[in-house]
Amino acid sequence: MKFIAEYQKHRKEQARAFAKLKSASMVIHPFAVFFAVLAAALTLWVILKTPTAPDVKKDAAVAEALLFNVGHGYSMLFITPSGKSILVDAGPPVLSTPEKAADFCLMEGKDVWKTAIKKYLERRKIKSLDYLILTSPAENFCGGAVSMFEEGFPVKKVLASGVYFPGPRFITYRNITEKAQKSGLLKNVAVGDVIYSEKDMTVQVLSPLIDYSGFENFDSNASMILRFVYGNTAVIYAGNAGLSALDHTAAYQSLKSDVLVTPNFCSGQTFSLSFMETAAPSICLVSSGLGNKEEYPNSKMLAFFDMMHIKYFRTDECDRIKLISDGKTIKAAKE
Repeated sequence: MKFIAEYQKHRKEQARAFAKLKSASMVIHPFAVFFAVLAAALTLWVILKTPTAPDVKKDAAVAEALLFNVGHGYSMLFITPSGKSILVDAGPPVLSTPEKAADFCLMEGKDVWKTAIKKYLERRKIKSLDYLILTSPAENFCGGAVSMFEEGFPVKKVLASGVYFPGPRFITYRNITEKAQKSGLLKNVAVGDVIYSEKDMTVQVLSPLIDYSGFENFDSNASMILRFVYGNTAVIYAGNAGLSALDHTAAYQSLKSDVLVTPNFCSGQTFSLSFMETAAPSICLVSSGLGNKEEYPNSKMLAFFDMMHIKYFRTDECDRIKLISDGKTIKAAKE
């Protein structure tokens, strides 16, 4: 695999560099001080003269994305260059018991829709959502939509996969989609669908590719993976995708993307080397609750990002993570 070979090469280079440093440190010559000072001066000159990486142009039409800190859940807002608002998932519901609140790393009774998502929408003067996309039936992905609908916040269209998720665990998801259907808002989408497009921008469904009924972790594997493309930049939202879905998607889809919103709280159980190699992100965004009992993000995953020189940002260290793209360059920052 390309990534494994690159990692092995990186380790060999590190070992050689360390050996040279150790050898050189055994002898200190008067000229060494002179050349060290000269090298430092030249390095500083090069740094000052070398142009920095291109920044997002201030006067360009930009696409924005915000990955919210919603405890141990997922919610991400995309704002297109034309101003359309697309909310992908809505975080956990309001939790009435300390035990359930602890599971999602939230205070009992906290409403993440109001305190994190709606609060930001109001700050940006966004008075309605053009799309709400529900990628997963898990309560910590869709639950915040309960509060959204209860208070009547305007949503023009609700998109879901159309997969039926049985059992009491997914009753919140079924209630939300049924309510959206009765209101005439629900539209079922499938793999390959371009669910939104405007000039230089598309949003496409990459997964689920097959019927995952009978698979282990059916709900995760049947969750949607989305790809947002603006100009020459791209973001993959992997959400709650399972390992089988990631492996299958890597085999059948063109994934090269600048940013990956890591699946399943950046857990080791859903790490797909083939998916990472095909997507080849330079930035990874990690959504996870502070102090979660699974201790996500997985430390080995973070070490892998470090070894592969992939920048990563975590929601448990800030209020939200912001992406901004002018179609040529994409930047990430904590807020």
